[in-house]
Formats: sequence, structure tokens, C-alpha cells
Amino acid sequence: MIPAPTNANRVCKWFLVVLLSSLSASPSAQTRGQAGETPPPGGGPRTPVVVSPEVLPDRRVVVRLYAPQARDVRMIFERGGQPLTKDNDGVWQATLGPLDPGSYRYGFSVDSAAFSDPRNIETERMQVVTRSILHVPGAAFMDTRNVPHGTIGVVTYFSTVLNKFRRFHVYTPAGYRRTAASTPCCICSMARMNPTSPGARSGEPASSSIT
Repeated sequence: MIPAPTNANRVCKWFLVVLLSSLSASPSAQTRGQAGETPPPGGGPRTPVVVSPEVLPDRRVVVRLYAPQARDVRMIFERGGQPLTKDNDGVWQATLGPLDPGSYRYGFSVDSAAFSDPRNIETERMQVVTRSILHVPGAAFMDTRNVPHGTIGVVTYFSTVLNKFRRFHVYTPAGYRRTAASTPCCICSMARMNPTSPGARSGEPASSSIT
């Protein structure tokens, strides 16, 4: 058997030292991360963890945005916007409400440039505009409850009028397939809103007709 070169042994020892050092990270660093700071990749400056929107038990809503270099941040809200204030960590914050139960569209204006909330995954896209959506619980017709639920099916068809494929949604109530009784049919057509987008859940279509 050919003995391993001395340089190879040194490399192995160096690798083990680095590995053990990374496993024995200081508890203080882990504590700072749990206290509201995000450990950045590459060892750069730490940034605070931002939660937005935050719906409080009294139906007030707190929105936040991390923008340490911004000079002016305002909330664009469908019921009137308001300016945000910046803390020492560069997090801008504003409190709304209390708001009535339901869903609302909002966004941010950062130094006169419009942005959606980067911490909120609920968005609505209308043509070239993307807005964030916040939901305040308490509306019986919107909140998820432990009751029998129906089914929404998506049907794709070819429109000979538009010469392209279209989609429509079919809602059938709970127990529909287990009964032979006739069921009323309701057709809702939203003229300027894509019914497949999350924004259709806000309950306020731009215009609609029901048959």
C-alpha cells in the first residue's frame, strides 16, 4: 500500500478544524437571529425580520417595510393612504384601523415609486398593476368554517368567437353528486377582472353580471 502524501494529511486536518468550528457557532449569534435578525449569507450586515401585514386581535393592521435608504414611504390604501415612520433599524411602519372584516388592496410608495408589499405573498394582478391583499377575519361569507363545502371545477374550452382557448369555473354545492334533484344555475361574468387571479377573492370585482 502506498502511504498518503503528507500534504494530503494536512489538508484533511485543516478541513476537520473548519468543520468543527462551523458546528460550534457561538450561542449569542443564534440568539440574535431568534430575536428578530436574519443571518445574511456571506457574513454581511444583519437585517431585521419584517412581518407585514400583521392583523391584531382588535382588527387593527400593522404594515412594515424595510427600506433603510428611503426618504419617504407611504401606504397606498383603497380607503385612504397614510405615511409610515422609520425606526432605528430602517423599518418603516404604520398602523391602520380598526378595519371592518373583509379583504383590502394596498401597496407602498417609496420615494414616489409604487411597490407591492415584499413580505406579503397574497397579491392581485390587474393588467400591469400588482397590488397586495390583506385579509381581516370576521366576515362570515369569507372566513373558512367547519361546514360542508362545495367544489369548484375549472373547464377549458375553445371559443370559436375569439379563436382561442378560454376557461370558466363551475361551482357545485356540497352533496351535489349524491342527489338527483335539480339545482339552480347562477352565471357570474366579471368584465375587467381575471377570475383565476387571487384578486378575485377580494369580493369586489370591477364589474359583473349575474344570470
